[in-house]
Amino acid sequence: MLQGGKEKSTEQGPPKQLIGSKDQVVSYGEGNLSLDFKEADIGLVIQKIAESAHQNLIVSDAVQEKISLGLIDVPWQEALEIILRNNKLVIIREGNVVQIVTQEEYNQKKK
Repeated sequence: MLQGGKEKSTEQGPPKQLIGSKDQVVSYGEGNLSLDFKEADIGLVIQKIAESAHQNLIVSDAVQEKISLGLIDVPWQEALEIILRNNKLVIIREGNVVQIVTQEEYNQKKK
């Protein structure tokens, strides 16, 4: 049941937060999240994961694919890794900031 922007759980534990529109939802709680996106901008999906995980994240302007996915109750790191791997994207960690870039951008930075 949805009340006031929060999903009320029938199980014990904290309610899961919902982020996004009716067709694009991220819910999270207990360290895991569920994603349901249809033809969404990959940058938006990655930003929603970062918000749910409280991560500092920058997505390159070159990352512009559209994706559709449905994941249920997975760790945010696993969800992010699946999205990045399937779209040939790379994580660059600098301190407590994570950058998401294309493989081409990554190769250029390594030179």
